[in-house]
Amino acid sequence: MVEHDAALGYLLCLLAYNTTVSYVTLQRFNINIISSDYEYRELKIDEPSHEECLERLYARPVCKPKNKIIYVKTHKTASTTLASILERYGYTRNLTIAVPNGNHVFSNTELFNKKMVSNFADMKNYDMLTNHARYNRRKLDSLIPNATYITILRHPVQQFESAFGYFQWGRFIPAKDPISEFLRNPEKFTNKIPTNTRNGQLFDLGLSATKTLDAEIVNETLQTLHKEIDVVLITEYFDESLLILRDLLCWSVNDILYISNGIRSDNRRSNLTSTDKDKILEWNKSDLKLYLYFRKVLFNEIRHYGPCFKYHLQEFRKLQNETLEKCIEMGQFKYIEGKEFRHVLKENATEFCKDLWKGDVTFTKLNRMQL
Repeated sequence: MVEHDAALGYLLCLLAYNTTVSYVTLQRFNINIISSDYEYRELKIDEPSHEECLERLYARPVCKPKNKIIYVKTHKTASTTLASILERYGYTRNLTIAVPNGNHVFSNTELFNKKMVSNFADMKNYDMLTNHARYNRRKLDSLIPNATYITILRHPVQQFESAFGYFQWGRFIPAKDPISEFLRNPEKFTNKIPTNTRNGQLFDLGLSATKTLDAEIVNETLQTLHKEIDVVLITEYFDESLLILRDLLCWSVNDILYISNGIRSDNRRSNLTSTDKDKILEWNKSDLKLYLYFRKVLFNEIRHYGPCFKYHLQEFRKLQNETLEKCIEMGQFKYIEGKEFRHVLKENATEFCKDLWKGDVTFTKLNRMQL
C-alpha cells in the first residue's frame, strides 16, 4: 500500500507539471485510482442496511424536481444517450424545449446565440436546451435563467478515436491506416479536415482551438467550469454519474433509465497501438487535463453521496437490465446509415419502452412540433 501511494503520488506530480504520461501508465494507474476511490472502507460505522438504502432510493423525494436544464452536449461521449434521457423527461412532462433551426444541431463551430433557436421570436420561456451548442454562458443564461447546467466528458483516447471514425476524418488522409498517419504529423492534415480535431471537448465547452493550447487559459477555464457547471458526467462511469445527476435534479430512478442510442459499426473503428494512444494524449493534452480534473470531482461526489451509493448502483443496474429485457429484442440490432447499430424494440413494447428507445433526432422533431 505504501509503495502504491508513493507511485501514485509520483504520477500526480507528473500530471501537475504537465509532463506527458503514457497511456499505458495512465491505464495501469487508472485501475488503482478506481479501486482506491471506489472503496468505502471509511464508511463501516453505522452503515445503513441494504434494505434501508433501497427504501431511500425509491422514497418520494422531499425536494422539488428541477425542470430548468441546459445540457452542453459534447461530441462522441455517449452524449446522445444522455440527451435522450433529458429529452424524454422534458417531452413526457410537456416542458418547452429550445430546438435548433432546421436540424438537430445549433452549431458545431460557432458559440451559441439565441438566433440559432427555432421560433425564438415567438417564444419567451424555455425550460430546457439539450442539442449540440458550444458553451456560451452569457447567451445561454439569457435564454434560460437559473438553469441547472450539465455536461459529459470522455477519456480523450476513446473520444478522439470515436470522433475520427464517426466523422470519417480518414477520407482526407490517403493512407492504409489513416489514424496512425494523422498522428505521425497532425499539423499536415488539420487544414484538410473541415472540423476541429484537437481538444474537441474543451472546444465544445467554449474555448477556441487556439486557446486550448494555452496552459494558463486552460487552467483558468477548468476553475470556471467547476463553478459554472452543476454536474459533469464521465462516460466511463456513466451509471455512477447518472445517480449523482438524479440526486441533484431530484428525479426518480425511472427518470434516468436508458437504452443506448447507437453502437458504432466496425468499419468506423480503429485498432490503436500504444504509440497511437500516447500521441492522441499528446495531441489532446488539454482535454486530458479537463478529463482528469472532472473525474476527480466525480469521485469526490460519489464519496459525499454516502454509504448507500454502492447499493443504489447495484439496484439501478439491476433495474436497467430488467428494463432492457422487457423493452428490446436482446441480441438484435438495426443498421443505421452505415454508421451504427441500434437496438430493436419488441413488437409489444410499452409506451414507456418506446420513449426509452427514442433518440435525439426523434425527440428534436417532436419538440419542434410542440412549439
